[in-house]
Amino acid sequence: MEAHEGTRMPERYPAAVVDDLEPVFRAAVEDGETESVETTFADRNWRVWATPLRDADGEIFAGLGLAQDITEQVERKAQLRRSNEQLAARNRLNQIARDINWQLAQQSTREEIEAAVCEHLAESDAYEFAWIGVADGDTDEVVPSAAANAQGYLDEVTITVDESPTGRGPTGTALRTGESQIVHSVENAPEYDPWREQAAERGIRSSAAIPIVYEDQQYGVLNVYSTRERAFDDDKYEVLRQLGEITGLAIAAFERERQVHYERERLEFVNRLLRHNLLNGLNVIQAQAGLLEPHVRAEGSRYLETVRKRADDLISLIETMRSLMAIVTDENQELQAVDLESILREELQQVSKSYRDAEFELRGDLGDVDAVHANEVLPEVFENLLVNAVRHNDAETPEVTVSVESAADTVTVHVEDNGPGVPDELKDRVFEKGEKNFDSPGTGFGLYLAREIVESCGGTISVADGDTTGAVFSVSLQRA
Repeated sequence: MEAHEGTRMPERYPAAVVDDLEPVFRAAVEDGETESVETTFADRNWRVWATPLRDADGEIFAGLGLAQDITEQVERKAQLRRSNEQLAARNRLNQIARDINWQLAQQSTREEIEAAVCEHLAESDAYEFAWIGVADGDTDEVVPSAAANAQGYLDEVTITVDESPTGRGPTGTALRTGESQIVHSVENAPEYDPWREQAAERGIRSSAAIPIVYEDQQYGVLNVYSTRERAFDDDKYEVLRQLGEITGLAIAAFERERQVHYERERLEFVNRLLRHNLLNGLNVIQAQAGLLEPHVRAEGSRYLETVRKRADDLISLIETMRSLMAIVTDENQELQAVDLESILREELQQVSKSYRDAEFELRGDLGDVDAVHANEVLPEVFENLLVNAVRHNDAETPEVTVSVESAADTVTVHVEDNGPGVPDELKDRVFEKGEKNFDSPGTGFGLYLAREIVESCGGTISVADGDTTGAVFSVSLQRA
């Protein structure tokens, strides 16, 4: 500021500057006080000090003004304030996103997921209202599937996904293209023409339309509105974009869970059909074949035996499927403590009755074997392993040895045979679905089923070579 001796302030400075300076100069001349004030003049920011001037007798005869150009300092403070405001806004949005993420994990339906997202955004200080829209394939209109504080607005507007003016707005465009749409100034955006009046009535000045997408599947568009222009800068947009993806993931998980539940119900129906209708029919065939046996001539007995054997095989397959479906369809399966010793002794007894030409040995004392965590179909595992040890055995007398190894947290059952063993190239895939064991006549499901059951119990199953010949199948389970 230049020196203007003898010039009155109103003659040199604008009224606003005079209003700023006059009080500090009066304080200097009339009260003898030194004071300062900030003012703006000639597009610059100034700090002006006014201090009294005294004569030899100490009397005040004038006021001295000193001015410092503080424009850069003011701009730095303004920039710092804007940065702090942006950081605070970003932190608020991140906190909202974290709260929403936590809420999404608690919801059990798509409706609850979408409602939680909209409510958290609308309840924040940053945004006025939020809603999620989906396209109606019959009318091309965008239909709200969830909303918070948006009812009045949505009742008054029509949004579509076609190329008409009502479809070229941010929501319709986001649904049609799968790309986010940010409007920094609703007042000046031509795409807002159909709804500018309704937005202005609610003070809406900016908006964001974020596609809700997961793995190329679109579930709708999240629409968020603010009463501030440029409320959705790059940082805030990125948080909202991620929120759209997380919402899509949550919806996709719910949809998958619903589909899995539906498939479980279908499998359970098939399970009941197999167990009741088909199994009963096969039992009738077996019974009738037994009644026919005395009436069949010698040359026809082999055909009758084939009928009975195939019926046995089909019954065995149905029981195998029953066990598999028990695992697949039981979505809330709970493990319980089961007596491993009793299971092993029972299965050995049953299999030895069926294969009297084989030799079975239970090695070691099972008295110290603890109960293990398992489900009701665990016996299927050991029945399968014991039967395989005989069926796939090329020795003149099949020998099967069962032993138990206890550790701190686990119990491992080893089933060893004197057969041909499992080739190295099959060891890694012998438990895969449909994999048959070399010359096996079976379905290829037995060992796959065994693995599924063991893993459903939290255990492991593996195969290795025997000490001299044959194979050793090992099943490890957690102590109860």
